[in-house]
Amino acid sequence: MSSVVALEFSVESPAGDSQHFRCSDFISIRECDGAADEFAFNLIERRAEENGEVALVVRGRLAAGESVLLLGTGGVSIFGLQFAKASGGKVIITSSSDVKLQRARELGADECINYKTTLDWGKEAARLSGTDGVDHVIEVGGAGTFSQSVRSCRFSGHISLIGILAGKETSTGIFSIVPKSLNVYGVYVGSREMFEEMNRALAQNRIHPVVDKIFPFTEAAEAFRYMESAAHFGKVVIEFAQ
Repeated sequence: MSSVVALEFSVESPAGDSQHFRCSDFISIRECDGAADEFAFNLIERRAEENGEVALVVRGRLAAGESVLLLGTGGVSIFGLQFAKASGGKVIITSSSDVKLQRARELGADECINYKTTLDWGKEAARLSGTDGVDHVIEVGGAGTFSQSVRSCRFSGHISLIGILAGKETSTGIFSIVPKSLNVYGVYVGSREMFEEMNRALAQNRIHPVVDKIFPFTEAAEAFRYMESAAHFGKVVIEFAQ
């Protein structure tokens, strides 16, 4: 069954002015298991998480048995975990919380690293890969984590730059990329065709997004504060009234 989803909403400014928005690009994709409202949410969720699919499958060409290093337990990394496991990958994930790492194990993570207690986590990830380094890194930290991501990689490994949560300015030496022949590329978003292919894969593997907490639109500011606290695991959702 296919569904067409469009977003339409109004936003009121502090001065009392109201502005109405309606997306002009209707998206039609195959509906997965679940109710219509869940599907509508999943559509929005997946458009963001397409980055992980582009990084691992389209650009990285992830093969069964290859290792994937994921940084943190936010929405992109957790989706990357689910997609990597569905593709037969070995997942290594980091967090500063042992509780979150245990939840990641329950989702299928093979190895976990607490980066607060293991400061040289890039070297540890390389060791846990079982070879000379990991095959793929989903890099969401940016300047604050990039050098360790490079350290973790094997020869000719892949680093997908998706986020800058730990900063965007860096003085990191880049020469170590050269002798390793690393493939480093930015990922912003994929094409509609990639999006549709990803949704077919999600439906086939019955993958559903991991949602930590849902806030009504009237509590959007609180949702951002909650996300800023880094207490979440997976996605934080702001729900629009229908």
